[in-house]
Amino acid sequence: MMFSRGRQVECQFIIDGISFDFWPIGYDRAERMATSEEWSTTIIADCELLYVRSEDDLARFMELRETYPTWAVNPKHLI
Repeated sequence: MMFSRGRQVECQFIIDGISFDFWPIGYDRAERMATSEEWSTTIIADCELLYVRSEDDLARFMELRETYPTWAVNPKHLI
């Protein structure tokens, strides 16, 4: 479940025609993204982390990133 405090930091803006979106993602949703159960799976593979609460959280996220399918990141792996 997403905490309301976390939702307070979300923001969207456009610079030179490029859209930037910053919002928190709960681990339950991130896990679904990493296993391709959720439509926005590239967020796990392509995101740039701007803040993590702790080294444990960073390690947990990096483990999720490792579960992301290789074929989704590199289309050359598709047959």
